[in-house]
Amino acid sequence: MFRPTIGITSRRGIARGVTVVRVARCYSSSSSSSSSSSSTTKAGSPWTRGWRKWALAVGFLGVGYGVGAWNFDHFGPKRSQADIDAELDKEPEYKYIHGHPYVKALRAEQAETGRWKESRYYDAVPLLHRGHMLTSGLLRGPGYLTVEPIMFQDKTAGEIVVFYHVGNKLDGHDGIVHGGFLATLMDEALTRCGFPLLPNKYGVTGTLELNYRAPTPANSYVMLRGKVESVKGRRVVSKGVLSALPEYDGDKVTGPENRVLVEGEALLVEPRWAKYVVWMLPG
Repeated sequence: MFRPTIGITSRRGIARGVTVVRVARCYSSSSSSSSSSSSTTKAGSPWTRGWRKWALAVGFLGVGYGVGAWNFDHFGPKRSQADIDAELDKEPEYKYIHGHPYVKALRAEQAETGRWKESRYYDAVPLLHRGHMLTSGLLRGPGYLTVEPIMFQDKTAGEIVVFYHVGNKLDGHDGIVHGGFLATLMDEALTRCGFPLLPNKYGVTGTLELNYRAPTPANSYVMLRGKVESVKGRRVVSKGVLSALPEYDGDKVTGPENRVLVEGEALLVEPRWAKYVVWMLPG
């Protein structure tokens, strides 16, 4: 009788001990999980995580704006177009072009009939965009397109006259302007002829045919005349001639005239989607 009693008592004690241990373990695990969940709720709630994300986003935006303000000219002191034009007019190449009899004759016709509109070639392009364009950015400056070209345009008739000075850093062969650069001048001017006559005033070059008649010397003045030949819906054909600008003395031309350098014809096509995006284009 004594042994079984001891055995029963031992089993009960063990059972009680196991029960106590199990309860204690359950209690400690539940309390730890509740405390961890409460701490997680306090430290990592959706609102807290969202606030941190917004703070980081605002911080990065601030850094980006600061970098932009440091790098872009339009955040700095503003220069009026009149100040820029006055500075350009002091350049000797501009003085030469302004005083040429051809330019004076076009201005006289403009004053008499109102046919032509004189402007600088990139007046319609915002200053911020000019540096990203080929001829007004990369190819502009001493040795290249020395000064911004002077342009006379009759949008109604589809005619254009442009005066350039090409520098000595545009050579293909030594002392001769690269034909690819001249092709760029022809392409830009002939498409300008056709833009006003397209339905939505916007188009792209479909074809460009060129005939190089004579070498174009570096560091020289040239003149481009272009005219629209035909208009058919979304297609415009323009033809033009790039020629050497003759020398002059006072109001008299002293150099040889009509020295043709390049002849060209361009087909300008307006894409079907142009009407949907033309409002976004600068100028």
